[in-house]
Amino acid sequence: MDERKQEAMGRAKIMLLMQSGIIVLFHMTTCYAYVILQFVLSLKFSLYATHVGWMLVHGLPPFVYLLFNRSIRQGVAQTIAPISSHTLPSQLNQTAINR
Repeated sequence: MDERKQEAMGRAKIMLLMQSGIIVLFHMTTCYAYVILQFVLSLKFSLYATHVGWMLVHGLPPFVYLLFNRSIRQGVAQTIAPISSHTLPSQLNQTAINR
């Protein structure tokens, strides 16, 4: 039983490292691009691309969390399409018949 807990903790550590690594990688890349653009004569396209990258960096973490966290995915799925256990199939059929 103790080995299972250690294995689960190991997987959790790897997932956390991957999540934070992806977020930091995108953030650092965009920051470096902004710094480089300060010192190098650049095209308008590179300025726009860096600015769009900066905006995407700030919207990226929720999608990374959704990608790696099963419990967050299940919570979002439940919020988007809630499964109601209060309505039984027989009640649905009866309602359809009465119409």
